[in-house]
Amino acid sequence: MAKRKSKVLPVLIIVSLFAGSVYAAVHFELTSKMFASDTEEAIQGAPVRRGDLHVSEVVRGNLKASDSIQLKVGIEGGTKITYLADEGVALKKGDLIAEFDTSKFKDNLARQQIAVNNSEASVVKAEEQLDIQAIQNQSDLAAAELALELAELDLEKYTIDGGEWANELSAAEESIILKEVQLVRARQELEWTEKLYDEGFVQRNQFEADELTVQSRVFEVDQAKRDLQLKKTYGHRRRIAELESSVGTKLRNVNKVTKQARSRIADLEASRDSTRYKLDREKKELARMELQISKGKMLAPEAGLLVYARGRWGQTVKEGDDAYGGSKIGTIPKSDSLVVDAGIHETKLKKIKQGMSCTVTTDAFPGITVQGTVKFVAVMASENNWRSGGDERSYKATITLDSTPDGFRPGMSCNAEVQIKDLTNVLYVPRQCVLFDAGKTIVFVKGSPEATLREVEVGLDTNNWVQIVSGLEENEIVLLAPPASFKPSGTPTAPTGTPEEGAMPRMPRSGPQRGGRPQQGGAPKRGGSPKSGGAPK
Repeated sequence: MAKRKSKVLPVLIIVSLFAGSVYAAVHFELTSKMFASDTEEAIQGAPVRRGDLHVSEVVRGNLKASDSIQLKVGIEGGTKITYLADEGVALKKGDLIAEFDTSKFKDNLARQQIAVNNSEASVVKAEEQLDIQAIQNQSDLAAAELALELAELDLEKYTIDGGEWANELSAAEESIILKEVQLVRARQELEWTEKLYDEGFVQRNQFEADELTVQSRVFEVDQAKRDLQLKKTYGHRRRIAELESSVGTKLRNVNKVTKQARSRIADLEASRDSTRYKLDREKKELARMELQISKGKMLAPEAGLLVYARGRWGQTVKEGDDAYGGSKIGTIPKSDSLVVDAGIHETKLKKIKQGMSCTVTTDAFPGITVQGTVKFVAVMASENNWRSGGDERSYKATITLDSTPDGFRPGMSCNAEVQIKDLTNVLYVPRQCVLFDAGKTIVFVKGSPEATLREVEVGLDTNNWVQIVSGLEENEIVLLAPPASFKPSGTPTAPTGTPEEGAMPRMPRSGPQRGGRPQQGGAPKRGGSPKSGGAPK
């Protein structure tokens, strides 16, 4: 009996192990299917839709007057503000806006009277200096004219018949004749030496010495002829140029002395005249001070609302502040010249162009809409963006209004919805479906059993939707997020080319990294209807 039990126990153990293995396998398969079903459901996407897509962009700005009367301090230098009218009051022409401290001009009036007496003492001195300079000018001019006359005589002496040039030419020709005579004698002596050498009466070295003498005379004749030719070709011209240059220099010196004399006389006459006119200028200065005192009161040149200028931190001028000549303290804007001073983010810059229509609303009157037009878009980023040190940039834009409703005032905050384009019968997908990777614009299309990566070409976009130009078909399902198995390729590179000017950038500066999503908005829930204002119609 004991032996039978010992045989059954191993069999039971083997059966138990087999049953456990079968259960584990079945449980693992069921669990895997369950998780696979959950994952598949988690990465369900949105269908590629076809329809109309309204593309617009909203920019933020403030109302300002494009045409206004500038209120500037008329007093020269610095002063204090002693009175200011309340901002926002409706001014009439001639109303008092501001008063300034003019005490310093009143103190200077007495000093100005003393300055008048000092100018009279300089008149006599200036006239005597003028007489002395006139005598000196006569002496300088006489010396310059004498030097010119001597230079002209030197030129005439060289060029006249029988003058210096003729003597130089004759001397050169006579030198040639003498050297030719010497050459003839040398040749005769060589002939006589040659006969004696042939008969053995002279040594060979004597014969060679006479030959050398003949050759030397030939060279001397040639050299004398060349000297004559150079003298005729260049020496004469050079000497003429030197003498003529001397005459020209002396003539110019006469002109210089003459002009210097006139210049000195003019300086002294100006000095004399300045002393004569100084009294008149001092009187004009006295009148200017009286005018500055009169500008101590700033009056309204036209009727309108009073708006004070804002400083860097938004502060306005107040009584007791320093004011400087020419500085602006405020404006009187013309109510019919309001425009929107807006800032366009760099990611929207390619979309918004001059001439596009807009719808403008203000924070103060949200129920009132005004039509407008983009009239200006800056080429460079705003200066404040560069000073802030941020990576993102804003570009200044000006939007004109077709009309100005009652109540609209400069400084009001507003929104301008720029109408970019109305697309009809186009394909579009939720914005979060579009990814950037390795310089390509991609989506993941639902497939069986796995989603497939597909490169697409995109067009314009809104906050929620992206136009698909090519790469997808209507009703295909694109995933709202990349599969868990997707691994980005690394550092992205911007793709080359865009299908349309103003299209969604494939690699915006503030956008996602490789494998990421655009960061502007997200897709609506599946089955939801697109919203107006940046969504399909």
